[in-house]
Amino acid sequence: MKSFIEKNGQTLRSKKTAIYLCHSYPGAFQKAVQKNIPKELADSCLCIESFGGIPPFTSPKNKDWILLEHVDRLAQAVASKG
Repeated sequence: MKSFIEKNGQTLRSKKTAIYLCHSYPGAFQKAVQKNIPKELADSCLCIESFGGIPPFTSPKNKDWILLEHVDRLAQAVASKG
């Protein structure tokens, strides 16, 4: 993700961009955003959301790990600003 953003950052900033991440640890989302998404791109995004995640090497029996309210928030942001 980081190398793609570095290579295409200027193009991404010129477009309507929404970013979503999936992760497995509660504190990981904000750290991943700060570490991998330049502030200029983050500021220009319609929305940056986490859809949740599952711990590595587990087999979930359902999709309870998906944070549906975050999916809805991203969809609403894109629909209203897109």
